[in-house]
Amino acid sequence: DANDSANSRQSHAIVYYLHYHLHPLIDAPIVSKGISDDLLSIWQSRAEYPILDLAVSSMALAVYSHTQQHPPAIIEASMRYQRLLQITRKTILTLDEGNIDDCLLAIFFMSRYEQVVYRPSHPNQKTPFASMVSSFSHHDGALAILKAWKAHLSHRQPVTGVIKHTRRAMVRSALLRNRGLPEWILDGSPFGEQGLELESDSTMVRFVNSRQRL
Repeated sequence: DANDSANSRQSHAIVYYLHYHLHPLIDAPIVSKGISDDLLSIWQSRAEYPILDLAVSSMALAVYSHTQQHPPAIIEASMRYQRLLQITRKTILTLDEGNIDDCLLAIFFMSRYEQVVYRPSHPNQKTPFASMVSSFSHHDGALAILKAWKAHLSHRQPVTGVIKHTRRAMVRSALLRNRGLPEWILDGSPFGEQGLELESDSTMVRFVNSRQRL
């Protein structure tokens, strides 16, 4: 029936996405890894948590529809994405050490979802940064969550890989948008950066702010 067909399509989409688009690079240097490298372990340990299930499935279905030319998948992806938006908004209102990683991961996938859905349909279509611009509101949401963690939660919740990688993504976002970084995010050490990673991070932060001033 329709439910079985939808469930089968979702399963195929998730398997396809995890295998071809999210499989971790085991040999990649730590500094090159991103927030998606933390997803598998978190999702596997909390597979039944609605916000993560909706985040992964909506993204997977969108990618599957785009790459496999399968229109029904994007309809399901859109429905799941709308539910994800509602749940994420409610969860952020009760932000604490138990759900901050889930909220950041959800926002990460919502941003990626926007990029997939609004990317140019033709490779020669000249809409520079159009798909990225549509996801920048989610970047601002992630930045607000990081600020809340640093101000109110960091004293009782150690920094996680998701928090560290989200901050890195916010530095790159500021570079893309030619924005300066706020004072509270400049030092990477409270966000888990150390050693050579911290040196590389400090160089990037100085570059972002210098570029914005120029």
